[in-house]
Amino acid sequence: MITVGDKVIFLGENWGSLVRVIGTVVEDHGNTVVIKDQNAETDDDRLEFKKSEVKLVEEVDNVSSL
Repeated sequence: MITVGDKVIFLGENWGSLVRVIGTVVEDHGNTVVIKDQNAETDDDRLEFKKSEVKLVEEVDNVSSL
């Protein structure tokens, strides 16, 4: 179960390229969460995802190689 404070990763495809977002859950809205992107290049560092689209970082093998 993903809750506020968990570190999560999103792996997906956007406009034909692989997207990886890692961050900490800062808001929980039931079936969606808002995360603070740890690698954001702007001040707009909060992103919303469905819980089914993210995984706990600790559950993903070798995150640094992704």
